[in-house]
Amino acid sequence: MKKTALIISLVVLSSVCFSADEHDHSMTDPIQSEHEISNKVCPVMVGNEVDPKLYTTYQGKRVYFCCPSCKEAFDKSPDQYLDRLPQFKDSTNTEHDEHEHAKPSSFPFYKLVKPMGIVSLALIVLTVSVALLRRKKPKLLLKWHKRLGIITLISALIHALLVLLTH
Repeated sequence: MKKTALIISLVVLSSVCFSADEHDHSMTDPIQSEHEISNKVCPVMVGNEVDPKLYTTYQGKRVYFCCPSCKEAFDKSPDQYLDRLPQFKDSTNTEHDEHEHAKPSSFPFYKLVKPMGIVSLALIVLTVSVALLRRKKPKLLLKWHKRLGIITLISALIHALLVLLTH
């Protein structure tokens, strides 16, 4: 029973950690060939690639998003995100664009969301595995189970904070 639970935990962890995004962004997609995707990056969650099937039309131009929640956020207050969209940049205001590119960029927190989620998931699996094996050496493994539980909680809180910061 314990070996089975451990094997299942390891299989789930490895499948999550090693799964790759298999989005095919080829130009043979009929949605992409009809309309050229003007924004390759989501305006709401900056850094995420857009889904060519998920878009809205605003002021006669298509705006693409990475997920339905970003589309909803854009629909509620589109003016907040227009400066992040190349199709709405004012071509006559080149000085503003030059100064905007000269600013130092802030730290890209969005790049930490996925790795931190994987770390949190790995810690959860490890904590559960130690709990299942606890009967062999109760005192030692109980201490490690408590420590792993606290570390897992901290990791999950950091992951949640990163998600809130980037969304």
